[in-house]
Amino acid sequence: KKKKMKDVVRLVLVLLVVIVCVGISGSEGLRIKTNNPNWYFTEWNWYRDPAGNFAQATNSGSYFKISFAGATSAELILDLTGADSKPYSVVSWSVDDGPEQFLNLTSSVKSIHLAPSLPANLIHNITFWIINSLQFLDRWNAPLDFTKILHLELDGPSPRLLPPSLRPTRLMVYWDSIGEGVRVEGCPNTADWTDLISNNGRVTWAFAVAEAINSEISMIGWGGQGYTVSGVGNVPPLWSSSGSATTSAWNHYNSKFERNFTNNCAEYIMCGHGTNDWGARKPAAEVYGQALGWFKAMRGACPKSWIFLVVPFGLFEEEPIVKVYEAVKGNPRNVLIELNGAGAKGLTGPVSGGTLESCDGVHPLAWRDGQLGSLLAV
Repeated sequence: KKKKMKDVVRLVLVLLVVIVCVGISGSEGLRIKTNNPNWYFTEWNWYRDPAGNFAQATNSGSYFKISFAGATSAELILDLTGADSKPYSVVSWSVDDGPEQFLNLTSSVKSIHLAPSLPANLIHNITFWIINSLQFLDRWNAPLDFTKILHLELDGPSPRLLPPSLRPTRLMVYWDSIGEGVRVEGCPNTADWTDLISNNGRVTWAFAVAEAINSEISMIGWGGQGYTVSGVGNVPPLWSSSGSATTSAWNHYNSKFERNFTNNCAEYIMCGHGTNDWGARKPAAEVYGQALGWFKAMRGACPKSWIFLVVPFGLFEEEPIVKVYEAVKGNPRNVLIELNGAGAKGLTGPVSGGTLESCDGVHPLAWRDGQLGSLLAV
């Protein structure tokens, strides 16, 4: 009998040890690598290391989506080594469609507590955005302005990542400062960190278009860039015949990472460059040649996509852009969009003091962006 009692006691102790160990293991949480198929990143904004060691983006409007269950908290682990030590970008996130939360990034930020206290028995959803960044920092070579994610940590009794709810199609957009939301919030009277106050890549016309056509959107907008001119922050022009990372931005995330279109094309592609070519007074023939070169390269990379060639809202470089369309219109999936006067109102060029639609005569305010998105979607 004593032996049986000892055996029972041993069994109980073993069971207790197992229960305690399971409990400790559960409380340690789950580390999610950036190549997890259930972690959605906007495909043509974020470079994702194939091994899952990191994901990196700079473009305003870049975002990711995650869904998970069995967790009470979610923390994003970053590596901003080499980034600027002063605030250089604003990011935001929403938990379960709740109020947007904001944070200024500096090189000292190591992690972001996206959701510190959640009920573990529910499914939770988080969307995270890059709202803006300082255009005049190096955004291409070093760069000094980027968001680099190492992994996600979920803590709770049984954390697991689930497939997020996604729209059925994809939209990829090439644009300039208008695309990245420069001055959508107005023109503040301050010289320091203006981009972090007035710019917002998430409230532009492009997101209105994506909503209307039910697509997830990758907005590739670089201030100052055009078909023939470089963007600020050391960003090269949209396209060059060499296709190198120092001369051609359409097929690169930055100077270090190439954008791959092999079996990886959006259903819809839009390009609205031309404003900065007009601002630099480039010859129409040069604009035509570069725009046509990009279009042919894009069509070659994505033969099944719908490609929309858009005349800038202010009707800048209208003639060479329409001429490009005339050269490629034989394919029914090559489409020209020109909003004419409906899109140009208040956006036809720099105006001291601005217009009703724009604080500077070029960049639409947020309410005007919503109208432009509706016009483009139709």
